[in-house]
Amino acid sequence: MSAPQLVSWNLTRRCNLACGHCYLDAVQRKSEAPGELSTEAALRVIDEIAGAAPGAMLVLTGGEPLLRADLVGSGDAGRSRRADAGDRHQRRAAR
Repeated sequence: MSAPQLVSWNLTRRCNLACGHCYLDAVQRKSEAPGELSTEAALRVIDEIAGAAPGAMLVLTGGEPLLRADLVGSGDAGRSRRADAGDRHQRRAAR
């Protein structure tokens, strides 16, 4: 089985909108969403995605990902890990 080229991750259930087409529970939109991953746990997921699907595009969605205070740091880490995983993948393929 080949690795996915695109990974879409619902990073948060929080949202400041109430779009009619959205599948999230409206109650969850209004407050902190319980059970969301910590920054450290989210970075581990990014590591797992980078290892399983090097070079894949990671789409952070939700809810509204911009409501996560750690989004910029997570995005920077994701870019770095994606590049590192892609480099490792290319080195393995060249062997």
